[in-house]
Amino acid sequence: PETDFSVEYKDLGKNLLVSLPLGNPVYELTLDKAKNIFGFTYVPYTGANNHITRYELYVDGAKVSEGEFSNIENNPIPQTKEFPAVSGKNVKFVATGTTEKAKSADIAAFILK
Repeated sequence: PETDFSVEYKDLGKNLLVSLPLGNPVYELTLDKAKNIFGFTYVPYTGANNHITRYELYVDGAKVSEGEFSNIENNPIPQTKEFPAVSGKNVKFVATGTTEKAKSADIAAFILK
């Protein structure tokens, strides 16, 4: 799909971007203005084994995607998910499951499409 937004937002490469505590496993982004969003890439932090296995993604409060990252425990590579384009400014990524019953979920990069 065509979009006016394709940027690596807060991408720190192989460095740890954020550690989400399981009591509040939410990563929130507020864009400068509403943009067309049609997917994301989650890059797991390879310095630990507390990867996100299941997720929900919301744009302006509406759930636009949910699912799992299959085999991420054995193969922690970037995971890309796409969905029908939506316009929005506030993005919320919720970790609903992790590997190893971890106490947190680490993200190396979170990239909107």
